[in-house]
Amino acid sequence: MADKKDDKPRVMPKGGRKGGTTFPRMGLTEALTYSDNVAKKTTTGPQSVENIRLGVFENKGPRGGVKAAALKQYGLLEEKNDTYDSTALARKILAAIDEEKPLLWRQAFLTSKIFAQMYETYQGDLTTRPKLRSVAITKGVHSDNSDECVEHFVSSALKCGLAAEERSDGVQLVAKNASEPAPCPGEDGETGDVKDNGGAAIDPLAAPPPPAATPDPKVVSRAKADDMSPEGPPARGKVQVNLNLHVDSSTDPETLRRQLEYLEKFGVI
Repeated sequence: MADKKDDKPRVMPKGGRKGGTTFPRMGLTEALTYSDNVAKKTTTGPQSVENIRLGVFENKGPRGGVKAAALKQYGLLEEKNDTYDSTALARKILAAIDEEKPLLWRQAFLTSKIFAQMYETYQGDLTTRPKLRSVAITKGVHSDNSDECVEHFVSSALKCGLAAEERSDGVQLVAKNASEPAPCPGEDGETGDVKDNGGAAIDPLAAPPPPAATPDPKVVSRAKADDMSPEGPPARGKVQVNLNLHVDSSTDPETLRRQLEYLEKFGVI
């Protein structure tokens, strides 16, 4: 008789990769610590995969492979011919001063394709973990791993400064242009034209008006002389009078003399 088939359903082993889009299975803070250690161990050249997994990741099995894969997705580790080596970015981070490191951390964060896509979707906005989870699933992350993906995304964005804070109502992602300088203020504390006391707009680039011409002293003296000259035009304020004097043998010389003096006194003659 043929053996009876086992009717019990098969139970799949727990663990293992579920499929879907890959993402770093650790946050950026932890990855940077491992990266610095790999960079120190590979100063003289690449090291074998086994040496790095044992000496840095402390696991030569699958768990060590998961950590190595996370560093690869951040652009901090490369594998070739069964060896591990730190990347140029990893060495820059190790050698950089504290002020330079955040910009390099951002570069590592955005090297992860899925993290870059999630960031681009909501950069500059206040978003929530459910919304980020939806983006992750839309981009192919397995639904069973989506919460872990969002957790590592948020913690890593906070680490590199692409997330300002996480509040009860969501996560504030920083816009790419948040640090651009504002327009330079004018004299009155606002942008625009500088104004004079009369309130008229003044173009600061316009040429100043030419200074008033200084009169030539010789010309002024000549003009005054013309005013006083009998042949010149009468001075300002004088009245031009045509005077006819009739003199005959009966005219009193003394009376005529006084009349002429008065006329001369008042500028008539």
